[in-house]
Amino acid sequence: MSGMSKGKSFRERLKVKAFRDAYAEGAVRAGVPHQIRSMRLQRNWSQEELAKKMKTSQSAIARLENVDNGKFNISTLLQAASAFDVAVLVMLVPFSRLLKERANLSPSAIDAVAFENDRP
Repeated sequence: MSGMSKGKSFRERLKVKAFRDAYAEGAVRAGVPHQIRSMRLQRNWSQEELAKKMKTSQSAIARLENVDNGKFNISTLLQAASAFDVAVLVMLVPFSRLLKERANLSPSAIDAVAFENDRP
């Protein structure tokens, strides 16, 4: 990004609108595939098993889990949520909340438990 030196802290970089935009986009484009793959692996499912639950192909799951692909839509997320028996929550939030949510991206932190194991 122009106008930013390599030595600037993350907090300083966040002051630049282009950096914030890129960070927010990356959080979604990489975060969703990462979470879906992590949840699939936590359940010991193959891509084929998830594909069957989503009524799609294994290659579609491979693309969905590929952080470099970044092509998914709300309908696909709803299909994945149904396969995992969880919900989708899409919200516009302040950057402070985004940063808080992304502070811990460990598999256990990003796993959404299925309804039968949840306590609504």
